[in-house]
Amino acid sequence: MKEVARQVRTYYIDRLVPLQVDSQTIPVVNIAVGNTKTPFVIINSSAAQDGTKCTIDWNVTTTMQIVTKTTGNYGGDAMTEAIVNEIYDKIKQPYGETTDFKIVTQIVESDSPSLEIYNNGRVILKTLTINNYVSEK
Repeated sequence: MKEVARQVRTYYIDRLVPLQVDSQTIPVVNIAVGNTKTPFVIINSSAAQDGTKCTIDWNVTTTMQIVTKTTGNYGGDAMTEAIVNEIYDKIKQPYGETTDFKIVTQIVESDSPSLEIYNNGRVILKTLTINNYVSEK
């Protein structure tokens, strides 16, 4: 048995990098640090085993959080949607492989935006949730 979540997360990061939107390179990371400038994308994965005694399969959930910020109390939506569209374009092939696994299915489960307004601007966080059924090679 192999660890699957990291391999699927790396698969998506490799598919997205370089992420270019409006002549701007958008960082794609698995952990954002304090000096990461917006906009950026954070990718995380979690896995649950789903198999029988004869197979080792996994349900892997990957979240892609798109973070944008504006200095006023409006705007940012267009950049967020442009990043989402570029992500969808780069991951539209639903099947893939990692070193140890085959990605059998890909379903976008949700595409949820949220908004927070601060004294010095507005932050938009849009989360894409992707479910994959993955089999060990």
